[in-house]
Amino acid sequence: MRILSDKAKQRYIETSGIDCPFCGSNYFDTSRVEIADGGASQDVQCKDCGASWTDLYTLTEIINVELPDKNL
Repeated sequence: MRILSDKAKQRYIETSGIDCPFCGSNYFDTSRVEIADGGASQDVQCKDCGASWTDLYTLTEIINVELPDKNL
């Protein structure tokens, strides 16, 4: 089992996960995004080198906030 270096992990995160952190391919199989406990995760497998990992997602922004009209 190969272990991903901290440097490679950081590069993967900084590039928004567009390429395999092991071989650089962008040919992936992904599972559905699972949402639970205020976060989300998605299993990913590279179709070129066979590496697999789980992407973790966190809330980073809130946009398009609308408040109801109090006169309703």
